[in-house]
Amino acid sequence: MIKSSSCETLSTLVSVEDSTQSSEVIDGNVKIFDIQDDTISLVSSISTLDHDFEEHMHEEVIESFRSEAQKKVRMIFNFFPKLINFEHLPEWLKDNQFILSGYRAPADSLKYVFFSLIQYHNETINIWTHLVGCVMFISACIWMVSRPYNLVPTDVKWIFLPFFVGAILCMICSASFHLFFFKSEKFGTIFAKLDYSGIALLIIGSFIPWIYFTFQCHMKLVIIYITMITVMGMLAIIVSLFNKFAQPKYRPLRAGVFLTMGLSAIFPGIHLFLVESWEVIVEKELLKWNIIMGSLYVIGALQYALRIPERFFMGKFDYLFHSHQFFHIFVVIAAFLHFHGISRVAVHKMSSGSCEEQEIESGMTVWKKWFGTYG
Repeated sequence: MIKSSSCETLSTLVSVEDSTQSSEVIDGNVKIFDIQDDTISLVSSISTLDHDFEEHMHEEVIESFRSEAQKKVRMIFNFFPKLINFEHLPEWLKDNQFILSGYRAPADSLKYVFFSLIQYHNETINIWTHLVGCVMFISACIWMVSRPYNLVPTDVKWIFLPFFVGAILCMICSASFHLFFFKSEKFGTIFAKLDYSGIALLIIGSFIPWIYFTFQCHMKLVIIYITMITVMGMLAIIVSLFNKFAQPKYRPLRAGVFLTMGLSAIFPGIHLFLVESWEVIVEKELLKWNIIMGSLYVIGALQYALRIPERFFMGKFDYLFHSHQFFHIFVVIAAFLHFHGISRVAVHKMSSGSCEEQEIESGMTVWKKWFGTYG
């Protein structure tokens, strides 16, 4: 009995102990699960905070980058001169009342002047047409000078040199004027004189090779006509040195001075008919390209003087296609056509062989040669 009771007691104790252990295991598991849940919740919270922090930092970085970019852009644009309308211009800058906007305000520093080279305003095309023209003429000059002697003799290269010098200086002076003139009244006056002088130099330089090759066998005529155009050019430069010459009211006078210089080619052109037959003049194109060049100069000068088309469409051609831009384009095209023309005349003269000094034929002799003894 005692044994049986002891066994029961032992069994009960074991059962209680197992139950206690089982309860402890369950409680431990519950605690472990609670810890896991807390850990997962903590990790999730940290992850959320980290994501929010990353988003915040990302936004701050973007905002900082945007702010810096805006500062850089503002800094860059601060180098450009302010663009204003015609009515806000000082009197010395008022030249064409038919162009209403896109004017650069007078600048205190040269940095504004140089940065306006890449700014879009109503002088941008005027600047770049003649800058590009300058590069083109420099390239053409280098090309001709580099030709071998058997293709282009040295003396021919020297005769072409005044043309290239005149064209390059004209382009440089013109582009410089349109770039610098707005800085101050003093700058405007100085560069305007350079601009007008450049035009005169282009006309002189264009005449010299054409006169030389056209009248190569009549050196007296070469000397007479080259002297004539040089004197006219010097007078034009002297006139352009007067400050009043650059004033808007003298625009027709400016156009007239340079038109007169250009049209003076009529005299050697008429004289050409006294030393060459009509057939040779037409066949060798001794006048063809000069006529085309002169026509373009006249059209450009008249358009510049009359301010067409902006006169009839005020404010519509402020930035593009106003009269001064057409004038610049016509000058570049006309000068290159002239280069082509005098090149053809030079080839004709070189292929004709040497010639001795000849006296000028009288008009009656030419009449007899063309129409016979009795007309």
